[in-house]
Amino acid sequence: MNKDTAVISQQIKIGILGGTFNPIHSGHLYLAGKAMEKAGLTKVLFVPSNISYMKDQTDLVSVSDRIAMVELAIAEYPDFAFSKVDIERGGNSYSCETIADIREQYPDAELYFIAGADTLLQMEEWRNPQDIFAQAVILVAYRSGDTPEHLEEKIRELESVYHARILLIAVDRVDISSSEIREAVRTEQDFGGMVPEPVGDYMIRHKLYL
Repeated sequence: MNKDTAVISQQIKIGILGGTFNPIHSGHLYLAGKAMEKAGLTKVLFVPSNISYMKDQTDLVSVSDRIAMVELAIAEYPDFAFSKVDIERGGNSYSCETIADIREQYPDAELYFIAGADTLLQMEEWRNPQDIFAQAVILVAYRSGDTPEHLEEKIRELESVYHARILLIAVDRVDISSSEIREAVRTEQDFGGMVPEPVGDYMIRHKLYL
């Protein structure tokens, strides 16, 4: 193996999975695992937002509760890690700043921003989308069995305008959302299996989302 080949083979590939995580659920863990598998990531960073300005804040629990739930959810996964860059920065959380901060922490790594198909279609409306596309490969998950023609058209557009690097990964449909979990708690419905057991225990113990 020559020197250049050795450098390439040791490239660190960091996945970034951001979100409110209100609460983190099994679908988030599934997505992170599939991203690692399909893109050969070294690790995935879970990045809870401080203030997600694009989402309703009505049911948002405290930062400390969301951090605790993320840490409990990923505790058994050695390749998953928690990042507090958005929390430490404070204010509204913008993906361009999230990626820039993680770039400072991992200057030699290749960064992969993990997103859903709907997210990709909205990214041009975010703050400084050109910085997002310049700093990270966008790893877009779509439901296996769907025909991603509309995504492929959008990808070609973004590649042309922003020189974006975008990869598609097919994943199984996961019908879990944080809002459904919060509603299940409020209405005293069973939410077992929707969140990791330690997260469910934490929610019950701290009386979250009641």
